[in-house]
Amino acid sequence: MLQYNEMYDIAMGVNLAFKGKSKKALVRVNHKDTTRDKTKTMFPINKYSTFTRENFILLNLYINFSKNINSKHDVIKALVDLDIRPIKIDNIKKELGSTNIKDVYKFKRNFISHKVFFINDMKRIRNEETNIDIKYMLNEYRNKRIEWYTLYLFIRAKDIDINSIESRIDCLLLTKIKKLAMYLIVSEKSISKMKQLLDTGIKL
Repeated sequence: MLQYNEMYDIAMGVNLAFKGKSKKALVRVNHKDTTRDKTKTMFPINKYSTFTRENFILLNLYINFSKNINSKHDVIKALVDLDIRPIKIDNIKKELGSTNIKDVYKFKRNFISHKVFFINDMKRIRNEETNIDIKYMLNEYRNKRIEWYTLYLFIRAKDIDINSIESRIDCLLLTKIKKLAMYLIVSEKSISKMKQLLDTGIKL
């Protein structure tokens, strides 16, 4: 069972990684007991006590990636607002409940199976397109035709400087995607695979 301090570390660590300049995935913070005690009564401890550590990390990644989170109180509010009543999906009982279950479950599935979705995305693009750039990839992502991981590998393979993106909204999106990718092991083999797909199947 998850205890308060572990929940606090994960929730605040992930949030710090997303809003700070850290280049590492954080699931722990060096906060004093007095700081932790200030939010203990607000934190939905019983609600998430039966979650596995992995699922609680994924839940906090979803919250920070998909919502406008600016402070620790925003994190706690998002955790409080989520409906996590167990329901069945494809006859499998899931921990992540009803109100946001479709989005959260999809996020979890895509996060775990990111390489599969990447290959499927690139196969489709190779069949449909002959000329793409970052603008095209951003439009594909917004139209929900590619997953975040595919967009991430694209900017890595093309060595695109996020700060050079003119649109502030696009820059913020790519920054969040880059933060999310810190929680995956992205190998050089994956980057090389993207470069290979770009070189052999798409003219830039």
